[in-house]
Amino acid sequence: MRTLKSSDPMPIHSLYFKNNGLLYGQFKQITWVGLENDNTKNIIYEFDHTARRCMSLHVQENHILTTFREKPPKTEFLSLSFSHTANPRTRIANTAVVNQFVVGQQHDKITKVSLGVK
Repeated sequence: MRTLKSSDPMPIHSLYFKNNGLLYGQFKQITWVGLENDNTKNIIYEFDHTARRCMSLHVQENHILTTFREKPPKTEFLSLSFSHTANPRTRIANTAVVNQFVVGQQHDKITKVSLGVK
């Protein structure tokens, strides 16, 4: 058992165990922390716009669907991949935006249905 402490004051709204690490969503970023050693931490996606707040994060296989509270709400579909450093026990997480779209008032329902969550 390990206790992970974050120096970041932003609250975590989503947490997933993925590829022997923890993938978590906050209002301004998505981060992956590897559990192989104490030093692995990747901010894999950072939101640069000040009015942009990540409100939901859903993970299925190697895809992330995330919705932002903007006017109108926006959703992004990301691919998630992992690679190794020179140390084969240390993984690095990466994301790339696959698609972006604007959704209406039903954005929470659309997000869950898009990933097959019912």
